[in-house]
Order: sequence, then C-alpha cells, then structure tokens
Amino acid sequence: MKLPLHTLVSGLVSVLTPGVFLFLLVTVVLFERIEYSSTQRKINPLLFSLFSVLIAVFLIPEIIESGNLNDDSSYILLLDLLQITFLLWILSSFSAKYQLFHTQAWKQFFRFLGLLILSWRLVLVSLSSAGPILGAILIYNPETEEFPNTYGALLGFSIGLIIPFIVVLWLVSTKHHSLRSKSWWRMTQLITAGVLLTGLLMRLVNIICLLKKTCDLASGIT
Repeated sequence: MKLPLHTLVSGLVSVLTPGVFLFLLVTVVLFERIEYSSTQRKINPLLFSLFSVLIAVFLIPEIIESGNLNDDSSYILLLDLLQITFLLWILSSFSAKYQLFHTQAWKQFFRFLGLLILSWRLVLVSLSSAGPILGAILIYNPETEEFPNTYGALLGFSIGLIIPFIVVLWLVSTKHHSLRSKSWWRMTQLITAGVLLTGLLMRLVNIICLLKKTCDLASGIT
C-alpha cells in the first residue's frame, strides 16, 4: 500500500482548519477526565490515534458512499446519544454527591467509550472542515491517468491529522499534576462538557421536532 507524502501533509494542514483546531482544544480539555494513572496517560493517546486511523481508513469511504452525514441519520443520532451519555458521566465526576457509575469497571468502560467517541468525532469533523483537502487527494489524477489508492491516501491523511493531536496531548500530560490542582482547569473542563451537552440536547430536540412535523404532514396527506 502506497503512502504518498502529500497525503501526510494534507492531514497536517487540515489541523489548521477552524473545525479541526477547535476540536483539538476540546479533546485536550476532556482527555484528562479519562486518565486515571501514568500508564493510561501514555496509552490513551496511542489508542485514540489507532481508533482515529482505523475509523478514517475503513469508515470514511462507507460514510461518503452511503451519505450518512445528515444530522437526522441513524448513524449521527447514535453517535449523539453515546456522546450525551459520556458527557453526563463526565459532568457527574465533578461532584462526589452526584457521581454516576464511578466504580473501577465503569471508569474503564467510559474511558474506552470516550476514546471511541472522540476518535469518531475527529473523523467527522475532518470530513466537514477539511472536505476540500480530503477530496483533493481522492480525485482522479489526470497526469497519471489513474485514481489514487483510497486506503493508502486515507491512511496517510489520518496519520498526518493525528500527529498534532499526539504531540499536544503528550505535552499536556507532562503538566498533568499541576493542571489538576488548578481551579480554572476544572472550570474549563466543566464549561466545555456543559456547552457540548447543551448543544447536543438542543440538536436532538430539533431533530425530534422535525420528525414530528414530518409525521404530522404524512398523516395529514393520508
């Protein structure tokens, strides 16, 4: 499988798009909530990278082909519901009085769920924000008169995309102990999770209202 250099560069450049850059900041803020030991602080970025690359290489072609990128698609709705569950769990961790499922087994479950959700979201954000960049490396090349190797191109793009995330997450992990003691850091995490949860709930309500209107129109026609 060929790994063209320009696909790696395209992935690196896509981090500068507003959507991906903002998601980088969100990932850094939330990542610390699913790290419980020094070992996990080393393993989590690697798992996040692996999940992101696998999702990008094997799911992007299927997502594009099926057109499951609409807000009301079952694919996106499932991801939203999983993310709402994850964010509720994160918010509950800020208060011992309201903690949900905080036994060791549940912590590991939500750790892996969080890694999968963040990886999943990164791929979707890169599709919407860096679509033109991604499309440019997948289109027909008139000079060579051939189409690029889709899997090779996506592998190069996803590796280039994930490199800045690994670097930033590693740098932040070196400041783990000092950050956890800062009240402004906990407040940033709390606000970030709250804003994301509010946005997802509002979108879910909007989708439910649209579906209800569609059903009412269908019943009116019949």
